[in-house]
Amino acid sequence: MALVQGSFTSQDRYQLVSGPLSHVPSGPTGVFVGIYDGHGGDHRSKFIHANLFNHLKTAITSQHCVVDPNAILEAYSTTEKKFMEYATTKWEQKTRLESSGSSCLWGVVHGNVLYVANAGDSRAVLARWASEDEQPVAHQLSADYCATDLEVQNEVQVTRAIGDVYLKSTEFNHLHLEVPIVQPLLKSKPKVKVYELGPSDRCVIFGSDRLWREVSNEEAVSIVKASPRSGAARTLLKEALDKASRTKHLIHHDSIVTSALLFFSSISIVIPMINPQQKKASS
Repeated sequence: MALVQGSFTSQDRYQLVSGPLSHVPSGPTGVFVGIYDGHGGDHRSKFIHANLFNHLKTAITSQHCVVDPNAILEAYSTTEKKFMEYATTKWEQKTRLESSGSSCLWGVVHGNVLYVANAGDSRAVLARWASEDEQPVAHQLSADYCATDLEVQNEVQVTRAIGDVYLKSTEFNHLHLEVPIVQPLLKSKPKVKVYELGPSDRCVIFGSDRLWREVSNEEAVSIVKASPRSGAARTLLKEALDKASRTKHLIHHDSIVTSALLFFSSISIVIPMINPQQKKASS
């Protein structure tokens, strides 16, 4: 595994869990990865971090310990529903929870199958190479749900997210919008990609959108291939910082890798390495 986050004052959260995927001791095991890119405060990303994985375990348990897209969608839906309920009960206290939201990219590796669910503009890229002498290949596993409609862009930069209650419910949108919306501007449901891991698949790069503004998919997998496993995420972060510094005429010191990030928000990266046994069929 390799992971890093670029800012200690970030609205983002990331998550990496290896072990049981259900509440049953003899149930399925695997790896869970999450990138939660918050906006409008860190309320939503914190909520997802605290609840999503547990909701996934509950969903898998409820369907006889089967790991599949249905369990992933149920966990996501439950997390969205619980936050909507929480924001509704708190809005009179002026907590502004109704205007807090988060992109949500997460993946589950179970046996030889990788599930990737995305709602937002974070991205998951599979790195593949057959031998050390071979050029790595980048395979993007998630779509980028970036806002193109001006009405949406004025409020948020994505078209799918958890939270942002005021952009989904007519009960709240009059609090922040000059012209109340008739129908939701954002979708909540993620797209789920199912991928069977092969012998050449080496790792998956999960990164928030700021990473991909600076580094292409191909550059990212090349950097990871050339880096030590434990330092791959930090090396990738440093490359993104170097590019951002040159583009934006910023300066950052190598020993304080987060300094340039303070000027343009944060980057979260998690890179689960794929072990040979994970490429074998599940028992």
